[in-house]
This record gives sequence, C-alpha cells and structure tokens, in this order.
Amino acid sequence: MREAPYVNDMARPFFSSLLPEGEVRSLIAKIKQISEQNDFKLLEAIGGECAGAISIIPEYMVLSTESDYTLLPEQELEDIITENTIRPVLILKDELRLSLAGAQNKIPV
Repeated sequence: MREAPYVNDMARPFFSSLLPEGEVRSLIAKIKQISEQNDFKLLEAIGGECAGAISIIPEYMVLSTESDYTLLPEQELEDIITENTIRPVLILKDELRLSLAGAQNKIPV
C-alpha cells in the first residue's frame, strides 16, 4: 500500500493475474458479453470470485461477511463434478461462480 497511484504498467499485471486464462476466460467473456482483453471490465463482473484472500467489487456493492453454504444432494455434486470437465465455470441459481484458479479445473466444495 502507498499513497502514490500505481501506473498502468505496474498495476495491470497484478489485476490481470487475478483472472482466469485461456478457455475459461473466453467462456466468461462470452457469457458476460465483455471483451476478453478488457481486464478491468472482467474484474468488475467477476472480481468477487477471485481465488485467494482478495475480492474486487464495485463501490456500490456491499460484500457480505457472513458465511454461507449450499447443501447439495450427493447426485447434484456428482453432476457438477462430471460437468466440470466440459464446463469449467458453475452457474448456480443463475449466478456465475468460478472454479478455483490453477492448471487443472477445480471446484470449491
């Protein structure tokens, strides 16, 4: 943290690295109707789903601090795991949820 603003060449790689790459990025851009090259617009759309201890959300949005989970029947969990090989993002209750970042497709359980 510092008071001076970060220049684009320093800030963009950090923020870009929070986004998925390759096929997953293309799919998200298509679903959200955003250019794949627009890092900051993509972060505006899905920044609340970054891996790790960081969330990027618009100023007008309030991030919930309450823990929450959805109990899934075993068959539904099996279906999600099976579909993860062909659809590396989840859409639960009409909300796009990313799988965890990394080389392999994963889902948080």
